[in-house]
Amino acid sequence: MADQIPVTNQSLAQYAGAVINTLQEPLLIIASDAKVLFANPAFYRKFLVSTGDTIGRDIYALGSGQWDIPDFKKNIEEIISHKATFNTYEIKLVLPDLGPRTVLLNARHIPDVMPEAILILIEDVTDGREAEHKLLLSEVRYRKLFETAKDGIILIDPVTEKIIDANPFLLALIRYSKEEILGKELWEIGAVKDISYAKKMFEELQATGYVRYEDMPIKSKDGQEHEVEFVSNRYPIDGTEMIQCNIRDITERKAAEKKAATYLEGLEKLNRMMTGRELTMIELKKEIQLLKEKLNPPEG
Repeated sequence: MADQIPVTNQSLAQYAGAVINTLQEPLLIIASDAKVLFANPAFYRKFLVSTGDTIGRDIYALGSGQWDIPDFKKNIEEIISHKATFNTYEIKLVLPDLGPRTVLLNARHIPDVMPEAILILIEDVTDGREAEHKLLLSEVRYRKLFETAKDGIILIDPVTEKIIDANPFLLALIRYSKEEILGKELWEIGAVKDISYAKKMFEELQATGYVRYEDMPIKSKDGQEHEVEFVSNRYPIDGTEMIQCNIRDITERKAAEKKAATYLEGLEKLNRMMTGRELTMIELKKEIQLLKEKLNPPEG
């Protein structure tokens, strides 16, 4: 068995000092009267203060007085009087050259080293909080767009091929509740008329990451048929693949196109009738009336 290297209090102290000095987080050691006994290099870098402006001074008077916070004082006094601790205690500080910052403090007694001393570790979480806030705002914006979109939207897990979300417009279009379609494959919901067509489309989507179909027939739960434009993309969100299907109801557009085609057909017929001979006004009015009746048939 190899000889163990003897460990002395001095060597332990040197090791602890080396660890503290290489910490990236600022660290303070204060006495029971709240005066600073020690600060590591990270503290001086973060708060832009010198040793002379720090050691021996009351913690609440450091810098421009940014530590002079009533609730922080109360917590420090609690630690001093009751040998308590606090973990991830959040405060707001204004730092030189950095402005407002959010920091988390962890504080406790260190009786084995300095019985009356308190160690305070400081973690700046401002950037992380701002990133979380931006992500939250992004999620809120997306959810608002998702919920208010005038196109139907379905989100699908590309691995399970199951529907994981659908927006209100889509549900109103197909007359199904969200509970009736969540966890189902696209072709399993009753709205899809041609299952083999839908499966083929989904295979293409999985292979290429994009599909577009302009004339996809669907049927709502109450039996009403719709012609829809179907556009789907596969893309990553925060490292996770997602499939988004946008479904636009083009039933009215298709009906208008058919109406316009009928109108053009009628005009062409009139044009052919006028070629080579003159139409009397009576004949012309009769043809126009027939065309109108064809375009706008009486109800019932």
